[in-house]
Amino acid sequence: MACVLTTGRAEPCLDAVGGLSTVYFFDRIADAFVIVGGEATSMNVALVSAFQYDLKSDNNNLEESSVTSKNDGTTVVNQTLTFSLKKQDKDTANEIKLLAAAQPGCVVKDRMGNYKIVGLEDGVVVSGTGLSGGAKGEFNGYNLTAIGEETSFAPTLDSATVTAFLAIVSATQISV
Repeated sequence: MACVLTTGRAEPCLDAVGGLSTVYFFDRIADAFVIVGGEATSMNVALVSAFQYDLKSDNNNLEESSVTSKNDGTTVVNQTLTFSLKKQDKDTANEIKLLAAAQPGCVVKDRMGNYKIVGLEDGVVVSGTGLSGGAKGEFNGYNLTAIGEETSFAPTLDSATVTAFLAIVSATQISV
């Protein structure tokens, strides 16, 4: 396979916003999305439900690092999603246990309105801690990490696929 460069990139406008606003988890299935040129252009009809977790702090981010080995002839992209869920409760603790066991796929929505699929091929491994700070004004909740190892950066969803995906998002959420 020839690895020929195809384009450059101009300096963008200074209007980017960091952070994530929402993460959606779903039971991973084979070929959950059709990917064309780094973009999800459709969704598998067997993907029938996803669950929304609202993120309203600055502690939520997605980092993707491409790691290439000349010796092995491989490139992998390590995807690390870190997020905080405020306020501990038994129902959330039970769902976190299920997330950790399931190796789900997930879609994240950033603060610019972009949707990306994390753990598309192999799902993510979720781990974390429950934390209650020592002072009354300190954090009480869960700091979670979802790690995926993929062959490409997280694909974005096109507008039609965003609409289809949001249609399967369950209205059921834990109220704490």
